[in-house]
Amino acid sequence: MKYITTSIFISDSLVNETKEHYYILVLVKRSREASNNSLQEKIESVCSPVSPVTAFVIDIEQFNDWLSQGHPFAHQVITKSIVLFEETGTALADASIVDLLFWEKTKETAYAQGLNKVKEFLAGADLYRIREQNKMAAFMLHQATESALLAILKVSLGLTVNSHNLDKLLRYCSLINSSIVDIFNRGSEKEKRLFLLLQRAYIETRYREDYYINTADLLTLTEKVRVLPEVLVSLNSQPMIQGLIATTRLGDVKLTG
Repeated sequence: MKYITTSIFISDSLVNETKEHYYILVLVKRSREASNNSLQEKIESVCSPVSPVTAFVIDIEQFNDWLSQGHPFAHQVITKSIVLFEETGTALADASIVDLLFWEKTKETAYAQGLNKVKEFLAGADLYRIREQNKMAAFMLHQATESALLAILKVSLGLTVNSHNLDKLLRYCSLINSSIVDIFNRGSEKEKRLFLLLQRAYIETRYREDYYINTADLLTLTEKVRVLPEVLVSLNSQPMIQGLIATTRLGDVKLTG
């Protein structure tokens, strides 16, 4: 079954071939007791029996800074999203207008640096595969995938995300472009196994002796990862966030977890 999905970050609807999937932004007060990453995992776990959910968990202080500074992601969220719950006494800053010229320059830099990283990691993967160092080749593929997804988020939303979790990054990126999900379609057991090999490569290729990937699987994953630079090139030719109208200035921001 195919589901039509809408996103506040694009003008057209997406076609999702898996299940209905909801994206929610949760603003929290800073706490030493639980990290935003652990809160995200808990929220997604609680919601999963009803529907798949991806949660952005962000400190309210940080989000207010983004609003007051005119960050395009925060601007789009505050002007176009639906409020599901609002705690009494929690005030959000006024949304400043966005300096499109500044963000286009930021986008150009992120695009050039990101594309270069992806190409170099892919070249490294090819070299290690030729030298029959499949574990190191898999690690390079993970780094190429991670770099491409991080660059896509930066180029399209202005977000700098600190995460090595490919599943999380793919879900974030699917808000922008449905073809990214199709590249790593996990509809079959074979596709799930391949993605798991890629996901595990970041840690296990370096710290576990029992990690193994054969050349056939490595080649299949390599061809999937080679599509990501094409997606990045395509997104770079589009406005950072479709529909933004603005003019102030803002520095860089980071989303951790």
